[in-house]
Amino acid sequence: MLRRMPHAAGADYKDVTGPTDLAPGFPSTGSLRDGPVEQALVVDTADGLVVLTGWAHPGIIRILEAVHAQRPGRSIALVMGGFHLRSASKSKVTRIIRIFRRLGVKKVAPTHCTGDAARRQFQKAYAKDYIVGGAGKIVALGFQHN
Repeated sequence: MLRRMPHAAGADYKDVTGPTDLAPGFPSTGSLRDGPVEQALVVDTADGLVVLTGWAHPGIIRILEAVHAQRPGRSIALVMGGFHLRSASKSKVTRIIRIFRRLGVKKVAPTHCTGDAARRQFQKAYAKDYIVGGAGKIVALGFQHN
């Protein structure tokens, strides 16, 4: 559901609860519940889907599975943002990396709440396809609009 409300400064507020195209080529997963309600932004590029997460409270795998279900047949070029793994065990992160690979995630840029240990595991597993992320990071991918 998308509800628009005018803002005093002239911008539109969009209340998004379900999977919604915010703009052409920019879908949202919609609200994913499990802990704090959260959603991820997806950018449809010529290189594949880019999934931008906040804190990934619903679980990074749950978010990626929602993206796959909502955009079947599209590969995931990059997952960037918090993966919410700061206190995850090494074995849990290893399992998550295996699932990323099984889901075809090409590149990763884990940030903030992923935690240093988990980021190091992703960096080792993804090698040249690991991107050091953070505030202000620019990653150029080919944009595509269908």
